[in-house]
Amino acid sequence: MKTDNLIVVLLVAIILVSCSPTPVSLPAINSSLALENTSTPSPTATPSPQPEWVYLSDLQPNLAKVGYWTYAIGKYPASEGSMVEGQVIHNGDKTYPHGLFVSAPSNVRYELNGAYRSFKSEIFIDPSMICDTDGALFQVYLDSELIYSEHVSAPTSSDPNTPKLVNLDIHGGKILLLHTDPGENADMACDATIWGEPALLTDPLPAPAIPANAPLEQQPELARELKLFTNAMRAAGAIEAERSISFSDVQVANFKDLNGAAFDTAFVHLDPDPTQSGEAFEGDYPLLVNEDGQWKKVGLRFWAEANKMGIAVPLIANDSELDDPTYSLKLLNDNATQIVLYVDISPDHLFSDFKGKDWQQVVDNWEQVNQQLDQGILPDGFTYHWEGADRVLALADELNMDVRIGEILPTASAVPAEIVEGQFNPEQLENLFEFMLKVPMIKYRDRVKTWLVVTEATGWLSSGSGPEKSWGFPFLQLGGVDIMEKAYGWAHETSPDATLILTDDHILLNKMVSDFGPTQPHWNNVFFKTVTELKDRNVPIDAIDIENNFWIYNPPDMEFMRSQLQHVQELGYSIYAPEVTVLTSEEFPWTSMQSQKEVQVANPVAAQALIYQQTLQVYLDLGIPWFGLGGLSDRFSFWRYSEFPETHAMILDYNQQPKAAYYLLVSTFYTHLMDK
Repeated sequence: MKTDNLIVVLLVAIILVSCSPTPVSLPAINSSLALENTSTPSPTATPSPQPEWVYLSDLQPNLAKVGYWTYAIGKYPASEGSMVEGQVIHNGDKTYPHGLFVSAPSNVRYELNGAYRSFKSEIFIDPSMICDTDGALFQVYLDSELIYSEHVSAPTSSDPNTPKLVNLDIHGGKILLLHTDPGENADMACDATIWGEPALLTDPLPAPAIPANAPLEQQPELARELKLFTNAMRAAGAIEAERSISFSDVQVANFKDLNGAAFDTAFVHLDPDPTQSGEAFEGDYPLLVNEDGQWKKVGLRFWAEANKMGIAVPLIANDSELDDPTYSLKLLNDNATQIVLYVDISPDHLFSDFKGKDWQQVVDNWEQVNQQLDQGILPDGFTYHWEGADRVLALADELNMDVRIGEILPTASAVPAEIVEGQFNPEQLENLFEFMLKVPMIKYRDRVKTWLVVTEATGWLSSGSGPEKSWGFPFLQLGGVDIMEKAYGWAHETSPDATLILTDDHILLNKMVSDFGPTQPHWNNVFFKTVTELKDRNVPIDAIDIENNFWIYNPPDMEFMRSQLQHVQELGYSIYAPEVTVLTSEEFPWTSMQSQKEVQVANPVAAQALIYQQTLQVYLDLGIPWFGLGGLSDRFSFWRYSEFPETHAMILDYNQQPKAAYYLLVSTFYTHLMDK
């Protein structure tokens, strides 16, 4: 009882003390513990979002095209070999329920919007597709740049085609394109290409993009260019196979263009071993340019314009190549100031709806048709196809590029068959050719100021004979120089302010031997005789363009080239943009033109590069304001479309990556500026 009373007293005393305003001395407390005990409780941290894999099959592509069968996800679209329609895609015991079955050539494109950091997939050709083919290419493009290319061999009974793993960094990418390709020979047999379980890794917290004005050593573009440059120079033998060009090899210099603008360039200096590729590759090779404080890659367009020079490149096939998602408009824009338009303006395209009766209608009503032409009016009552040319001209406007159109006096296979096989007399034929020439000029004369009127007449004029029902039209039917004079007269009447071009080929070679004997110097003599006669007749030709389809086994002599071009200038003609290609094939495609090898070649890539470089140097030395190429890449090449892919004639390879020729052209432009 007493104990209970004592406890009550003590409790009352403690309560009274705790309520007293008088300070009470307390034992010392650990300061860190006090901070922990008296601070406001921290809220629970929000966990950071974690990356996760997303199958491409769960996303919607904005393009899905295949070369055969149909685009399919996870299951075979058809039955063939051991494939069973509707069965899950498999390779051996492994299944691919999210795989993409895309028979080559195929394109599947996705909008990424910078939301992913990695791409992975297995790649293979379905093992049931056993046949004797060259296999297929699997390629990945990120924002129009090729970031992966792998050749996969066709399956065989002994090697069923083990899948290969692809794992790529796609950080910050906006557009992903998966492309499978049957290769340069376009052999699509058994190319049942499959992306096995392709997936993207999300990027919840993307790293900030590196600004264009960041220091040079932080520029990712420089690392890429160093790799491409190394590969190109190894292939040319300009550097040893085991050597890599690295950042330590990069120097920076200032230069001014011919307009007085100042720039910095990041360049690599090469001094090759003379016992390998000789000293021809010695020089400075710009990789990036600093413009307005920003480092960036520039192409031939920048360097040509810096030298006050135009550079022309044709669309090789027609506007349809613009529909190929692997065709890079950026490459076109970076490497040309002028688009040369051929196929979409040729009579066999422009007048494709014309039948024999339509051509007969032209000649039967020539007085009325001619009156409309003279008034600058397109003759009515006919259907014309302008859609392809309209598209190219719109593209040129978008890219701020000039356009040259040709040829507008149709020859060879461009002459409609109904005219070749028709029973038209010479006067009627002249009327038809005047009609075909003036119609496109009337349509586009307000937009296009440069017209290629006649091309490659020398071949027909030099022989004086040939298969008159096809390739000789119109020269062998209507008199070579006579019809040329009339054609330029018609063109000048239609567009008096236009620049009118005459084009020929092989004139800068001093020796060509074909299966039928030597063709030079005969062709050169006929060419100069023809242009001299046209000059004497006061034919309104403003400039001459030499196509220059060179062959590494019969290279041009640069002094002879220089003398030929000077001869043209002495006749009073300007020199216009050539269409240079340099063939590396063991045989020239047309042995009727040339077949005999004049030199031995140790490295075709190096030999090609030097011919490109030396040709440009001659044009620069002579102050010619134009240079041109017959195309950019081996993939979109006139020679490939003509079934000669082995020529590898362009400055970019089949994957549109730069060859040594590209870098040597850039170096030549740069050196010309520095010498000024």
